[in-house]
Amino acid sequence: MVFKLHYALFASVHQAASRIPPPDHRSLLLEEDASRLRHYEFEETKHHDYISIFGSQQDTTISYSEASSQTVTGATETTSQAENQTMIHSLHGMIEERTDLSSTSDDPTSIMLLRRERMNSFVDGLSEMNDGGPNARDVSNAFGNGPDSILNSFGATDLLWAFGQFVNHDISLVNVNSDICNVDVPPHDPYLDDSIHALPLNRSIYELDNAAVAQQVTNISSLISCDNIYGNTRTRQNFIRADDSYVTGKLRTSGSNLLPKNTEGLSNRGGDTRTDLFLAGDVRANENLGLAVMHTLFMREHNYWADELSSTNPELSGDELFSMARVIVEAEMQKVIYDEFLPALLGDGAIPPYNGYNPDIDPRLENVISSCAYRIGHTMVGPALYLDFGDKTLREIKLEDAFFAPLQIESTGGIDAFLRGMTNSICQEVDPYIVPAMRNHLFANFDLLSVNIQRARDHGMPDFNSIRESLGFQKLGSFNDFLFHDELASVYSDTNQIDCWIGMNSEPRLDGLMVGETQRAVLARNFANIRDGDPHFYKNSITDDNLLGMIESKKFADIIRRNSDRPGSLSDVRDDVFFLRNPASTSERNNFN
Repeated sequence: MVFKLHYALFASVHQAASRIPPPDHRSLLLEEDASRLRHYEFEETKHHDYISIFGSQQDTTISYSEASSQTVTGATETTSQAENQTMIHSLHGMIEERTDLSSTSDDPTSIMLLRRERMNSFVDGLSEMNDGGPNARDVSNAFGNGPDSILNSFGATDLLWAFGQFVNHDISLVNVNSDICNVDVPPHDPYLDDSIHALPLNRSIYELDNAAVAQQVTNISSLISCDNIYGNTRTRQNFIRADDSYVTGKLRTSGSNLLPKNTEGLSNRGGDTRTDLFLAGDVRANENLGLAVMHTLFMREHNYWADELSSTNPELSGDELFSMARVIVEAEMQKVIYDEFLPALLGDGAIPPYNGYNPDIDPRLENVISSCAYRIGHTMVGPALYLDFGDKTLREIKLEDAFFAPLQIESTGGIDAFLRGMTNSICQEVDPYIVPAMRNHLFANFDLLSVNIQRARDHGMPDFNSIRESLGFQKLGSFNDFLFHDELASVYSDTNQIDCWIGMNSEPRLDGLMVGETQRAVLARNFANIRDGDPHFYKNSITDDNLLGMIESKKFADIIRRNSDRPGSLSDVRDDVFFLRNPASTSERNNFN
């Protein structure tokens, strides 16, 4: 039974899609003061932190077998034509209210200031970076003698960090300026050559608010709007849309239904002129193979919906199909994030139930999230990616070989083995350890743990205990109050000096959770604000019960199953893709080498 989207669903999608007048980037106009949001002249910059892991052909007409189609059937199969017409009108209305589904210009672009929740730690209180703490590389080396691999004790899978990074790239893109904030390398560093005296790093771009305090900026909206899939500039979106998108509404693909290649020299991390690299809505799509797989998966999901809409409504224009498919994918993303991803990371109940859109809530990304708390994923990445070919055969790709390496996906024949592997391999424990490939081998002269420490200092982040105090928690007064107390005591003079990233990943874990109370509180607060301050959050914008039911009835696993390289090849993917409930059986797989 091949899933068919009935005519009535089209009406709902059409209503939502037509609220999105063609091309214009979503700008969130928060007019409270200059520190909330400003519009600046901006062109896509090529300056980025080197990595931000959550802290990226078969014909595009895809048919599905009985096995896979059973996983995607939804409310639309049992609704009447009248009900489906209501769904179409609902979606059509949603789109008419939106001006962000297509981009009409590259410049200007709205640039949003990160939200600062408490006083900064700048030396002058304005912008001068405070480097009075221990050397960031010394702190990194204090944790450098830890084990190369500590499997997550809750059985969380590699998909958790891969999807987490994908989400991060939808809500944050902080570029750097020409100011230097290098990390000095101590003499006789045990891991680096003596000729290396500094790890290069530039300060994040910032603007001065009304009090002349530096406020770092993000170049994309903090709302979950799927800009990482679709891009937020005209040039980028025009390229990633297929040549026949004016008819089909689809996104561009390359061989084996993979992402397109960057043949036009657009801004792309890893090298603008590298035509072997994929191109997606976000410049960081090639950073690692797990991220590239996420981008490919959601590109296919968009094209899946464009096909479904077109098959029953051939009179729709390509722009209508594009906007309608985007509305649905955006709703699916929001649903997966709040119903599956965040509960997996933070535990059930971390974010309160949804009570509707609140225009008084500021949904901007908090600086402490961008520079510290959401870098939790760096600790969860293992020393290798594991490919599962479904025949009890595993292949390991060492992490150092997984950066900017799209040929690894092409040579494997697609994304199935990666998706099966990421859902069947346990990630690393949440702790202050980072695997050697990201501390000493990530890129030439680059240490991600040092960057996490230095970046928070660059942004004027307070120490860990000050953040705890701002949340109403008691300070941790002794090193013995922390996990990894010996390592902390070897580099910090007292607990009030501990950097926020180190402290959040070293504090005691809450019962039954993989995170501590500080990290949980700041992440839950900001993601609740992002949801509640977004008028286009799907539970607020979708007014039709049948359409809402269709979105609510599906899980991330359904998206994975219906976008496999070959029909039905991922039909055995578990519903709970973020956890292996029998981690002992997988520990051997993660250590088979």
